[in-house]
Amino acid sequence: MNRAIETIETGILLTDFKGIISYVNPGLISIFGFKSSNNIIGKSIFLLASNEGTTVLKKAIITRLMSGNNWKGEIELRKANGKFFPAEAICSVVHDDNDKPLYIVANFYDITERKKAEFEVRKSLIKERELSELKTKFVSMVSHEFRTPLAAILSSSDLIEMYWDKLNEEKRTSLLAKIKISVKT
Repeated sequence: MNRAIETIETGILLTDFKGIISYVNPGLISIFGFKSSNNIIGKSIFLLASNEGTTVLKKAIITRLMSGNNWKGEIELRKANGKFFPAEAICSVVHDDNDKPLYIVANFYDITERKKAEFEVRKSLIKERELSELKTKFVSMVSHEFRTPLAAILSSSDLIEMYWDKLNEEKRTSLLAKIKISVKT
């Protein structure tokens, strides 16, 4: 079990109920960019989080973990170099054989790449909506542009059909010219 925890890429740490870190695995050291576990053991878990992340962690510890429930959520964490990154965290309380709470175990996953992909998907969806709206406007405009000449053609051809015998040559020629003009525009 120890070997598995030491070789997994997931960042794992143990804290007491005040948030003081007592153990970190190599995965956590790697994710956060620390040189060794000495840079983090004995320090507060809240130093690893942004201000908002600290608020989220404190709320999770107080409301979820202390009432016996696990907590899972996204949180903004701080690397050793001070840069922030998005992470998914899963926190649980570990109990002894008598069900007495011993410590908190937290797993951290760097989700930077997933967040970038989600952003790209959202951006693509926005572009797709814009293209769809543009297409709808274009179809509407083209439809309107065709409707006007077609209405003139239809009315002229109806008049010719209904009154062919009653129209003189000049009027027939005028109506046929109107149809031709409407077709060309």
